[in-house]
Amino acid sequence: MKRRIAVILMILVCFVFDVAPAYAITLNCWYSDKDNGCFFPNSMTAYVSHVESGCVPAETLATYVNYAVTQWSNAGRSISRVTSGGTTPVNHGTVSYLHNLYDMFESSYAGLTKLGGVAWSTVTYNGTNHIIYKVTISDTFIKYSSSYTANAYKSTITHEFGHSFGWWDGHSKLSTDCMYPTGIVTTLSANDTAQVNQMYT
Repeated sequence: MKRRIAVILMILVCFVFDVAPAYAITLNCWYSDKDNGCFFPNSMTAYVSHVESGCVPAETLATYVNYAVTQWSNAGRSISRVTSGGTTPVNHGTVSYLHNLYDMFESSYAGLTKLGGVAWSTVTYNGTNHIIYKVTISDTFIKYSSSYTANAYKSTITHEFGHSFGWWDGHSKLSTDCMYPTGIVTTLSANDTAQVNQMYT
């Protein structure tokens, strides 16, 4: 099953190359297939937002969000699930329903992360410049399909949260990573976590 092809809308509010001491990023690896990375400056709080009737119920979707929260919390990132008013709404429904919420959502996607941010720093690793963005907008969209298993939903939500934490518009090239664009991987790999955690040094 194709898990996702996550396309990220980058709303680049401005290009501010201002490195604060708390985020003096030092890259020691690069597993993404894109040259951009990001960091989420505050504690990320995910909550179930819009849920279409007849799809996965909100209370069930919340258990999948909890799973993704646990994965990233264990990886060292600050994330929790709240019931409302958090930083990262999780929207769920059919393609047409999600398309009405966000017109970039397409039928080939299992999940989509809408990100916005400001360019924070340019960091060089192995002779390649990487622009690191500070995330200011994070919005997650998860498609309903009667064929999707619980693990498919857990994998997709975990993957989409990874974009907010550090992967920005990139994906892993290794199918064993949760941040690979297709497949079902429910447990974060060393590559998944290393790529993200280096953004917070």
